[in-house]
Amino acid sequence: MKKQIDALAKFKSCIYSQCGEDKIIEIIFTKLGIDTPSWLDIGAGDPLIMSNTAMLYEKGCRGINVEPDPVFYEKLCRERPEDINLNCGIGAESGTLNYYFFDRFPFLNGFSKEDAEMKTEKYGHKIKEVIPIKIMSINDLLKEYCTPDQPDFLDIDAEGMGLEILRKLDYGIFSPKVIIAETVIYGSVRKDTAIRDLLTAKGYTAPYETPINTIFVRKDCWEKML
Repeated sequence: MKKQIDALAKFKSCIYSQCGEDKIIEIIFTKLGIDTPSWLDIGAGDPLIMSNTAMLYEKGCRGINVEPDPVFYEKLCRERPEDINLNCGIGAESGTLNYYFFDRFPFLNGFSKEDAEMKTEKYGHKIKEVIPIKIMSINDLLKEYCTPDQPDFLDIDAEGMGLEILRKLDYGIFSPKVIIAETVIYGSVRKDTAIRDLLTAKGYTAPYETPINTIFVRKDCWEKML
């Protein structure tokens, strides 16, 4: 029994994602024969806590982390020095947007006024401050930092902005093999189907679900895995 407990503890210790998404990602890219997948992590947050990319970084993979919160950004720079870390937001267009900081739960921070107001009015969270922060468009960022075959996967946790970003992505130029998107409706166990409908139309399938995220795989890649 002790060996089983020790083995389980060792297995759990290598998972950083909220619901084991990093292990699913590892399995997908192993099946695709890609040893060092690259990523674009929008709303990267903490470099370790609830991170979908920390495990891959430890294995030598590298990517781009986008994080508007200066506290999280500094931690990313310190813990992920070999990644590209950007202290900005991502949107449909470049410019500036107000960023809503919550007082006790920084993982709730985001650019969506509607999302922030819902979390305060319906769930009692408190906004600490609102600060204008630079925004890059998703396509401008990809053109500046990536080649058409990169990143291998796109991870989006943009607190109400995910659908807008995915709608604007130029899939004719950039078509990640895997997309992870937060699809749960905040405060419930129900999933919003809008992102699923969009990505299905763009040539993705959704074979993996966790309580928080949906993991999409490009159909040609999924067929290689079968």
